[in-house]
Formats: sequence, C-alpha cells, structure tokens
Amino acid sequence: MTEPTKGQAVWRGATKRCARCGERKLFNRWVTMVQRCPRCGHSYERNHGFWLGSIMLNMAFTFGVFLVVFVGGMVTTWPDPPWTGLLILTLTVNTLFPVVFHPISRTLWVGMEMAARPLEPQEILDAAAFGTGEWSIAGLEPGPTGN
Repeated sequence: MTEPTKGQAVWRGATKRCARCGERKLFNRWVTMVQRCPRCGHSYERNHGFWLGSIMLNMAFTFGVFLVVFVGGMVTTWPDPPWTGLLILTLTVNTLFPVVFHPISRTLWVGMEMAARPLEPQEILDAAAFGTGEWSIAGLEPGPTGN
C-alpha cells in the first residue's frame, strides 16, 4: 500500500474517512470510532493523549461557529438586536455543534497528524499485520479475541 500525500491525508480526514486508505466505515455509532481501520489496519490512537488534538479542533471550530452566529445575528438585526434570541440561538449552537462535529474532528485530527508526522516503519508493519491477521510480521501477540 502506498502511503498518502499530506493533502490526501488531511482531505480524507476532513471527509470522515481513514487518512491512510480512504475507508469510510470508521464509526460504530455516531461518537464511537473503531480502534483500527477495518481495511488497512491503521491504529488511530498513535500515542497516549492522542485525542487531545481532536478535542482542540472541536473547540476551535465550535468557537468559530459561535462567533459567526453571534456577530452575524448582531449585524443583521442592528440597531436593536434581540439579545434573548441571540442567547438562546448561540447556546443551542454551542450545545449541538460539538456533538455533530465530533466524528469529523477525530478523523480530521488523524489526517492532520499523519500529514505532520508520517507513519513509522513499525506502525506500517503493525497495520499490515492487523489487516492480514499475520501477527508474526510485526512481532505481536494476538489479543484475547485472536485479533
């Protein structure tokens, strides 16, 4: 398997696909992401605390959407903005947007991380071993379920 370019990795992440191979089935439920890609075997959590970047992305995008909604609401209704309506609207957006954006922030973070720090040879072997079931390739022991 050829490794993706930096642009491909980020684009695939932004479109909720595996940054390495483009697989789309990465979530069991809306917020529950698989640990490894079902197609290429890439392990998404590359180190301890990996998902903090995803949380940061989610917060940054939520803040950006909040600013657009709040400032846009003020500008369009000036000189007499409906403060209570703006408060309810921005609270609703700030509550719902992070939940809706969560899966995209996770896959986008994986793509950004892969673009900034390409896979190490051991990670490539590990993914290949998981994808084929040949754990001996990477020198790993099968888990309790045989995977």
